[in-house]
Amino acid sequence: MMTMKEVVQNLFTENVPAKNERCDSKNEKQDFSELVDEQQRNKKKISCRRCQCVVFHAKQVTFLQGKDPKELKEMSVGGMDGKETEKTDIWWFTANEYAFDTIGFLTVDDLDVLMCGDCGFGPIGWRTSDNKNFWIAAERMSYV
Repeated sequence: MMTMKEVVQNLFTENVPAKNERCDSKNEKQDFSELVDEQQRNKKKISCRRCQCVVFHAKQVTFLQGKDPKELKEMSVGGMDGKETEKTDIWWFTANEYAFDTIGFLTVDDLDVLMCGDCGFGPIGWRTSDNKNFWIAAERMSYV
């Protein structure tokens, strides 16, 4: 019998090749001045750093820094393998669930987290329990 973790990993990873299998599982410092326009919107597409699928197209989400800090688990496929946590407070924010091109959801340690909808890599962010506000960790994404 498969564990819940194995079921989730199989669900997310079936037929989805990773373009960057060795991507880092932790936050990566970035210069966001090149990624944010004058209205604090994303200038570029925001994508999964593991499979490169698009999570948001340009000008879909708002950049927030220093708000709503959260401890997120180290990233993995299925979101449950991370052994350490990282404090994250640099976000791409939206209250529009339809702004996402692709996204997955999972509950990890009583937090509703966001995962890559194609390969299941994450957590890349979190959502409120009423599903009305969504935060993507800006230092956990790629930009194209």
